[in-house]
Amino acid sequence: MTPASGQESATVMIDRLINLGRAGIVGPVDGAATRCAAHEALVRDPRDWRAQISGRSTEELRDLVKGLVFLSRHLGPIGGSVSPVTRVFREIQCRKPPWTDELAGWVLDHRVNEYEPFGTMIPL
Repeated sequence: MTPASGQESATVMIDRLINLGRAGIVGPVDGAATRCAAHEALVRDPRDWRAQISGRSTEELRDLVKGLVFLSRHLGPIGGSVSPVTRVFREIQCRKPPWTDELAGWVLDHRVNEYEPFGTMIPL
């Protein structure tokens, strides 16, 4: 299978991460097999994450956060203070689901990146 490009590849990557989060297992994701590849795809890639996640359900975003944390547990911390978990978690906070605090606690218990889920106190 050849890698998708542009927005399609972002959608495919997000779908894979959501599935990883739903599965509840620590492991790899196609397209982010190494920490370097994951960093490139999830942090350095100039795609607008807000546009990529805005049409997703809040439950999908919860599973995406979990998938990102599981990927980080497999590969090591991804993104430091600019972790994609922080961006997705902020979108969830804006939607105000009743389980936001529960998800934050879950991330704090399972993360390998000390900045997740809140990032830094410096506005981005």
